[in-house]
Amino acid sequence: MKKIVCLLALAFVCVLHSAPLSAQDGQKVAVAPFTLSADGAQLAQLSQMSKGLMDVVVRSFSSQGFTPIPMGDNVLANGVEAAKAQARDLGADYIFLAGVTKSGERFNMTGQLVSLGRDRSSERLSAAADKSINLPLTAERLVLMTSDHLFGGGARVAAVTVSGNTMVDSQAILNALRIRPGGSYNEAKATSDIKRIYSMGYFDDVRVSVSDVRGGKAVHFTVKERSQLGNIVFKGNEKFDHDDLMKVVGIKEYDVPSELALAESVENIKKLYTDKGYPQVQVVASIESGDDGRGLLVYEIVEGGRIYIKEIDFDGNEFYSDWTLSRKIDTSERNFLISWISGSGKLDYAKLSSDVQKLEAFYHNSGFLQARVGEPSIDAAPGGGLIVT
Repeated sequence: MKKIVCLLALAFVCVLHSAPLSAQDGQKVAVAPFTLSADGAQLAQLSQMSKGLMDVVVRSFSSQGFTPIPMGDNVLANGVEAAKAQARDLGADYIFLAGVTKSGERFNMTGQLVSLGRDRSSERLSAAADKSINLPLTAERLVLMTSDHLFGGGARVAAVTVSGNTMVDSQAILNALRIRPGGSYNEAKATSDIKRIYSMGYFDDVRVSVSDVRGGKAVHFTVKERSQLGNIVFKGNEKFDHDDLMKVVGIKEYDVPSELALAESVENIKKLYTDKGYPQVQVVASIESGDDGRGLLVYEIVEGGRIYIKEIDFDGNEFYSDWTLSRKIDTSERNFLISWISGSGKLDYAKLSSDVQKLEAFYHNSGFLQARVGEPSIDAAPGGGLIVT
């Protein structure tokens, strides 16, 4: 069964004149909840994104010179008409009503700028996102499309096309654009759309051309895609082999990785090293030209030395001594005489997390049912090493 929730809001106020308005006219923006329809897991995921999506919406209105006025989470609880009345009380002239519906693997977002006076309202416009990660960009684009429908100037757009892409679907590119058939064209929006295509992370070059056709302007975007990956190479790695690192990078051969994907893969490698006691690791990713014409992804790794635990402290314990508690955990201080055999003193974040649970279980089993153990803090010890508290 699908559930409906009010997540975030989009609404804004503008005074409509017969001529196009400029962003400097200082229109107000009232914010009413964004209704969302999705199944359980997706609903929870989108609920977590609500704050970030709201920030995107507010920034989008602000960037156009409007003044956002957020409304409460329950503003739609008594219906749309009650929300309109509240928007009027806030001094709004328009309210933007929007919603998102999960349909198959796609997210469909709709929005309408409804007049609270005698001015005309916008059409109910829609935009789609193929992944939840693209929802912020879709929300921003919907705000721009809706405000442009009422206040945008420029020549009418008859057609929008794209070429040069072989791996990225054309519709995915078109969905990212603010310029659309039936809307208006100007250079500012064209520049903005070029940036939007670049932000997808799959292109090295984007260009736009405009021609006059029957019914207005034909807008064409020419793109040059990033190279498809051939091999992935790791250099400088001694503690982990190629297979170990490939399990965490999140990128595989024949992918076309975006800048975001590359950055995430670097962080994944760093986490692998850090969790195993190598917090000083340095990782740099670069794509070079391979012999087969595809890209060669190279990770340069400087592992750094393992930093050992010099001291383990406990804070807040009164009934049990530090020595007693230290016997209940796996993490241990380094013993210079036997560490090379026992492996003691190694910093292992997974082991630390397990130790928190072991200490809580020990206290609970001893009758301290309210006992809680916080996440351990790790600090540099004087003269080298680490202090775990």
